[in-house]
Amino acid sequence: MVPIGKKIASSIGLALILLLTAPAATSLRAEVVPDGGEKDHTPSLVSLLEELQLGPSSFFYRQTGRPDPFMPFLAIRAAAEDQSSEELTGLRRFEPGQLTLTAIVLGGRNPLAMVQDATGYGHIIRPGSAIGRGGIVERITDHLVTIRQQVSSLTGEKEYRTVEMVLMQEGEEK
Repeated sequence: MVPIGKKIASSIGLALILLLTAPAATSLRAEVVPDGGEKDHTPSLVSLLEELQLGPSSFFYRQTGRPDPFMPFLAIRAAAEDQSSEELTGLRRFEPGQLTLTAIVLGGRNPLAMVQDATGYGHIIRPGSAIGRGGIVERITDHLVTIRQQVSSLTGEKEYRTVEMVLMQEGEEK
């Protein structure tokens, strides 16, 4: 529902427009009366406001069941609709192909490895660490990190694939 203040402001604005355009029709503004004088037909501001006063039968816009006129016609959908909209942090922001294996430390029961992202920032990973949306570090050996990654097929079925990150020795190239 339109607030009263907006109704009055729009009514005053319309009245001012009518008053500003009224001098163009000067021949209609004066009429000779029987006593020899002229009667001015310029509408007063009060009478214009009374005519423009919106009563209870004024227009009311009902939004229910109608589209929002300010929304775009086309909506952007996520590429994979089954993916949740959770905020990814840490290594979950990177897929295994975006990381470079830089070091492996085998010390007893808890092996660990260091991977580097594209910005040069290093991350420590252990067996069980999450990488990407559906990857988990399965195993760390002396030159290899094995990641089991859950992916969806085109039919929507869950599948698993194994991604291996190989530690490059000095002088080796990819």
